[in-house]
Amino acid sequence: MSYKVPLATNSTPGITAPGTNLTVSSGVLDVVAVGLLDQAYFYSTVTQTNPVINTENICTFNNAAVNVGITLVGGTDITVSKTANYNLQFTAQVDKTDGGNDLLDFWIKRNGVNYPDTNSQSIVIGGTGVLVASWNFTLALTAGDSIQIAWSSADIAMRLLTEPIQAAPVRPVTPSVRCTIIQL
Repeated sequence: MSYKVPLATNSTPGITAPGTNLTVSSGVLDVVAVGLLDQAYFYSTVTQTNPVINTENICTFNNAAVNVGITLVGGTDITVSKTANYNLQFTAQVDKTDGGNDLLDFWIKRNGVNYPDTNSQSIVIGGTGVLVASWNFTLALTAGDSIQIAWSSADIAMRLLTEPIQAAPVRPVTPSVRCTIIQL
């Protein structure tokens, strides 16, 4: 199939208008690659304890698997570089070293202040294995904002548990906490 006139020119855009990331040359539309959205994946291979009951604990991270435009400061502060909405997802592997049932709270902090309406509670039942707690939030953040994941329990035996490499079959380390944050 052939055409007598180009489908698009710089002055007559045809079906699309040239502009940011689009150019037209001799009727051929060319797309310039767009940079990745900011994103990060942080996790911890350290068991995190609850040293004082009913006190705020901040999740710590000691590894970064992906880190584009989002930084981890001091092992606790996840700092964004762009003003945007972000999807924050995290999981924590929780267990207790004693019996009984106890509440566990997780919430988000922005710049050291509680982020509204982000607290969630779970009941952890002692002696029954681990609970994998998982949450997902959409957060409106400004460039330079720092996010922290906080947790608390009235039980000093509550902890965020890391498991080492396991055998039969061989399995990788189980992090105590994982966090993925992606710019929307």
